[in-house]
Amino acid sequence: MIITLLAYNIQWDTEEESDIEAIKDLPERVEVEVNLSDQEGWTELNHQICNQLSDETGWCVLGYQLKGYEPTLEK
Repeated sequence: MIITLLAYNIQWDTEEESDIEAIKDLPERVEVEVNLSDQEGWTELNHQICNQLSDETGWCVLGYQLKGYEPTLEK
C-alpha cells in the first residue's frame, strides 16, 4: 500500500557557510510517497523518505516531521 505524506519542518544538512544561498531555495515541505507493503519498520520508512527528499533537492536530510496528506485538499 502506497500512501502520501507531507514532510515538513525539514532539517537540511547545510552546515557550511557557503550553503546560505542554497538554503533559500530549499522547500519547507515536500510530498512523499511511502510504500507500507515493503517497509520493515521505521528504519526502512525513514530511508524511503530521506531518499525522496534528497532526490528532489540534492541535499541530505537531518530530520523532518510527517503528517497525513491528501494532495487534492491542499490545492
